[in-house]
Amino acid sequence: MLDDLPPDLERLLTLKVWHAMWLARIDNKIADIQRREAEHEHGERVRPARPEWIVQFGIGTGRPPVQVHAGDCYAAGNRRRAIDRDEARRLLTASRGNASAFSKALADLKKKGLSGALLQQIVEAGIDGGGLETAGALLQASSSEIKSGCRRRSCRSPRASGSRAR
Repeated sequence: MLDDLPPDLERLLTLKVWHAMWLARIDNKIADIQRREAEHEHGERVRPARPEWIVQFGIGTGRPPVQVHAGDCYAAGNRRRAIDRDEARRLLTASRGNASAFSKALADLKKKGLSGALLQQIVEAGIDGGGLETAGALLQASSSEIKSGCRRRSCRSPRASGSRAR
């Protein structure tokens, strides 16, 4: 039999205390991990279900709805709330009129001869970003005004006039 323990009582008692301290540390760690796992399981059980749809609101007076997102969409902003399928459908169809008007305005501007680059800028602005209003204002101009553009020196961009920024 292998006996690697010290022969005297004082050192044996010291080892016993040291091992008791380690056993207490191990027991405390086990209890902490068990408590953490129980809290996690409880959180999983009581977590509310993910909503099917989310409406994102704008800023300002009345906070109008801006976008409708699927419930698990990562791009939904902070100003949002869960909605049901019927409300999502109502919000999506309510904006259909603006989308149709925007599409028609873009097609009319293209027929009038507005450049592709300017059309792209209006499209990027979008319905709520001022694109619809810009398209409406440009539709008031005649085809010849749109095709000719502004010929005054003050209207030209520095690249178009050949000047360089100083």
